[in-house]
Amino acid sequence: MQKASVLLFLAWVCFLFYAGIALFTSGFLLTRLELTNHSSCQEPPGPGSLPWGSQGKPGACWMASRFSRVVLVLIDALRFDFAQPQHSHVPREPPVSLPFLGKLSSLQRILEIQPHHARLYRSQVDPPTTTMQRLKALTTGSLPTFIDAGSNFASHAIVEDNLIKQLTSAGRRVVFMGDDTWKDLFPGAFSKAFFFPSFNVRDLDTVDNGILEHLYPTMDSGEWDVLIAHFLGVDHCGHKHGPHHPEMAKKLSQMDQVIQGLVERLENDTLLVVAGDHGMTTNGDHGGDSELEVSAALFLYSPTAVFPSTPPESFLLLHLLAAGIPVTTPGPFTVPWQAVSAWALMATQTFYSTGHQPVFPAIHWHAAFVGFPEGHGSCTWLPALLVGANTFASHLLFAVGCPLLLLWPFLCESQGLRKRQQPPGNEADARVRPEEEEEPLMEMRLRDAPQHFYAALLQLGLKYLFILGIQILACALAASILRRHLMVWKVFAPKFIFEAVGFIVSSVGLLLGIALVMRVDGAVSSWFRQLFLAQQR
Repeated sequence: MQKASVLLFLAWVCFLFYAGIALFTSGFLLTRLELTNHSSCQEPPGPGSLPWGSQGKPGACWMASRFSRVVLVLIDALRFDFAQPQHSHVPREPPVSLPFLGKLSSLQRILEIQPHHARLYRSQVDPPTTTMQRLKALTTGSLPTFIDAGSNFASHAIVEDNLIKQLTSAGRRVVFMGDDTWKDLFPGAFSKAFFFPSFNVRDLDTVDNGILEHLYPTMDSGEWDVLIAHFLGVDHCGHKHGPHHPEMAKKLSQMDQVIQGLVERLENDTLLVVAGDHGMTTNGDHGGDSELEVSAALFLYSPTAVFPSTPPESFLLLHLLAAGIPVTTPGPFTVPWQAVSAWALMATQTFYSTGHQPVFPAIHWHAAFVGFPEGHGSCTWLPALLVGANTFASHLLFAVGCPLLLLWPFLCESQGLRKRQQPPGNEADARVRPEEEEEPLMEMRLRDAPQHFYAALLQLGLKYLFILGIQILACALAASILRRHLMVWKVFAPKFIFEAVGFIVSSVGLLLGIALVMRVDGAVSSWFRQLFLAQQR
């Protein structure tokens, strides 16, 4: 059996699995279909005519604008309880003081002194709670998807109708400063922009200090209609230290000073919006759909009274829409099913024993900075590669090492050289030629039956792919049967995604390992031929 035939057949089997995964994924997981058409003032949003005619009111679109300017302060990972008072009181339990509570004291003071000017809401966001997906949801009103989560490393421009495009089309001057993710989502859309690198989660101050350098001078200049400031210090502090660290209290206090400075500079026709795009877990991570991750704060303030009555005690919940080929008998290289199954299960066990879990909040994002403490600059693929390698290292290593299972039959044999049993009457011959009766073991036996060796490689690869296919089939069936379960997007769908990516990584590693073994076998065979020719001479 030729080497190329083995690799091509295994690649074809892998392709069949890939096609099955893609077919199931396209039907089960949500996908985003982007519409290229855009709304205009000449097209009413619904049936019926507008009260001031189909052309809209002069200087407005569809309805009169209540404010001339808007300041949007987006504090990444601003969880709702970060805006709560100092003491979190649970009935029948003593008050508990946490480092992140009460640091945004200006919000509570404004709500108490000017109840008709401000509101604080709990916004319930949709998973996945990653920054890029939340920005898409906030600016387009669409639902984010788990499949879209991979784009958090390398964002693409939004082509569907969005808030930024509508503002620029209406002649509004949109000024942005902060997270450079906006640069990729809305290229050339801002009249003035100050972008800062965002992926180095160990850096708590570069982005925030860069914003503060331009924020107040830009406000005082008056050359803007919409001012957007995206702060990242709170999110990075959560990733690096967690929400219970004293550094989180310092970052929230800094954000409180920013809000106070903005409130002092607001004019009567300006609306201040302070919002979080998502929350964070108790460990400071995000990406899933736990209660702490989907709970974000939303604060509105205007120097003029805009709310007719005092807010209710319970905060409002705002849902932001965001086939068979005969195989030659492998001969002495047969690998039993239990060995292949144990090898595949060891890969899964190693995945869990190294601290990984098949859910998005458990991804080790800090792995992106191993060896790069100062960050990666503008490079986006390298941190994604490092995180992926850390997550699926066990799948890759065990798949590349799978061809080593061909030595399983030899390891099961007794140690040392065994001698063939001699028929009666040949004891004298055995004493005369002991070296000729020794049975070759391990690598030497590979030279005796090369055709069996390649057939065994093919059979071993098919067995390993079959076991991996059983695992991903079980995940697909679980996600299908439990598609209406409340935990489907928290447990079953992420498990399927991790298993699918793990299968792809394992299959590529398997092909790489088999190709490497064939390359080594070819080199050893060439060396044996040269040695044999040298002995004949």
